[in-house]
Amino acid sequence: TVSIGREGGTATVSAVSQSNATLVAGSWVRLSTTKNVTATGTLVLVARLSGSMSAVLPRTNLCDNPSVESVLTKWSAFNASCVRTSGTITGGSGSWSVVSTATSTGVAGPFFGTIPVTAGATMSGSLQCLRRVGSRSYYLRMECYNGATFTGVINGIAQTCASSTRLTFAGTIPASSTTAYVTCYSVGGGSIGDEVQVDALIIEQSSTAGSYFD
Repeated sequence: TVSIGREGGTATVSAVSQSNATLVAGSWVRLSTTKNVTATGTLVLVARLSGSMSAVLPRTNLCDNPSVESVLTKWSAFNASCVRTSGTITGGSGSWSVVSTATSTGVAGPFFGTIPVTAGATMSGSLQCLRRVGSRSYYLRMECYNGATFTGVINGIAQTCASSTRLTFAGTIPASSTTAYVTCYSVGGGSIGDEVQVDALIIEQSSTAGSYFD
């Protein structure tokens, strides 16, 4: 369709000519017309899109200190110490990682946070984890809050992590939640001195935990 803009209104000339093309993600196409149109005023070429089109947004890691390359900011631990250690683990990133050592026989492990969240949003995350001392199993989860009030949790699946293992979680943020922590706690208790090393945390607004990136 070619629309001819003019003072006092717009006249439309249909089926003058057309150029069809298939749009491919990440590429440009050129549309053209070969029909000569004589008009007084402004000539406007109109391109029509048939079918459906969706936008693919870039991935964003909501963890702003995923591999503790310079500081330990936002990392801590429950019933355990939490230190930044030189060196990483298989599947980790960079030159540093977090080591957490249990100071209690109860549930223990490192955590990251807080981060802002939106109730009803779909979130996922993953973390590289290696059990260095002890026999505990570990799992990744997102604990959600509204202020100091606990609103719910998204649990991942527990793994022994006897070798470096990618722990994951995915689910929907509970109603009324505004902030969250991501925790890597043991499933149950163990011995004082049990030790776990973690690295390369990613938190995304996504239905599945994707591959790690900084």
